[in-house]
This record gives sequence, structure tokens and C-alpha cells, in this order.
Amino acid sequence: MLAQRTLKAMTRAVGVGLHGGQRVELTLRPAAPDTGIVFRRVDLAQPVDIQVNALWITDTRMATTLSAGGDPGAPKV
Repeated sequence: MLAQRTLKAMTRAVGVGLHGGQRVELTLRPAAPDTGIVFRRVDLAQPVDIQVNALWITDTRMATTLSAGGDPGAPKV
């Protein structure tokens, strides 16, 4: 098993989305041990955290889609 790692400091990136062509902002933040990778959707009225979990994959056409709780109708990344 690989040793856990985290980022030393927060970093940001801005660009154009690959499939939608819309402006995208990404912020990467250090996390506590055993947190794993978590995506936070802040573009929604209520921000949603989506944990990286193979059981939460809901689509694999053109990209891997993760949905909150593995529910295809829930917010996704």
C-alpha cells in the first residue's frame, strides 16, 4: 500500500471545460489524514461534497462520472 500524501498548500486553476466549453474554476486544498479525495460542488444553491468511491460511479461514457451517494439523479462530478 502507498503511503498517504496531501498537498503542502492550497492551489487554484481556471480554464475551459473539456466537454462543455464553459469556464471552470478548480481549488485544491490540503486534507486531514484518512480524508481521501472529495469534490465539493460550490456552484449549486446548497454545496455538495462527493467522495471518490468506485461504488459512486454512475456513468463511464466519454468520462468517469461520480454521483453523490451513487444516485444517478444526485449532483455529479
